[in-house]
Amino acid sequence: MYRILVCDDKERCRTFLSNEIKDFFLKLNKDYMLDHFSSGDQVLFHYKPGFYDIAFFDVEMQGTNGIETAKRVRGMDRNVIIIFATAHKDTVFSSFAAEPLTFLTK
Repeated sequence: MYRILVCDDKERCRTFLSNEIKDFFLKLNKDYMLDHFSSGDQVLFHYKPGFYDIAFFDVEMQGTNGIETAKRVRGMDRNVIIIFATAHKDTVFSSFAAEPLTFLTK
């Protein structure tokens, strides 16, 4: 089973991404578990190293932004796959410090 984290401060974006993930795993016929977070601070409070396989982060959020959150998660967990999903293409280079797999634009 794949354990996936989605962090975005906008509910409609969390819902859209969750539906895309659901469709993807249904096509693969693979089990998954999905947790939603509305802020980076929430992720950092609840994060357990080694628990998640994939983490999706929005870049621009109130409080601790997605890039800073991902960098801190990376510091706790070298194995989690980090993916950024954002409307802000200009932040792609600053995301590299978190060692993401990819950077998706909304």
